[in-house]
Amino acid sequence: MNEPNGQLLPDWSPEQKAAIFEEMKKTFTADDLYGYVEDTDIKIPMAQVMAKAEALLKQLDAQR
Repeated sequence: MNEPNGQLLPDWSPEQKAAIFEEMKKTFTADDLYGYVEDTDIKIPMAQVMAKAEALLKQLDAQR
């Protein structure tokens, strides 16, 4: 889709984001939703994930 741009996430245009959202709306099923609701796997707490992401972004900014 997009060429790597040095960012953690692709730099999608609003049109690309809309196309992705529309495709996901078409393909996402009730079974998919049920899978998310019933998912009981152990997860990493969001605060921990965000702290790690912020630290990584600071490290990448410092390297530039």
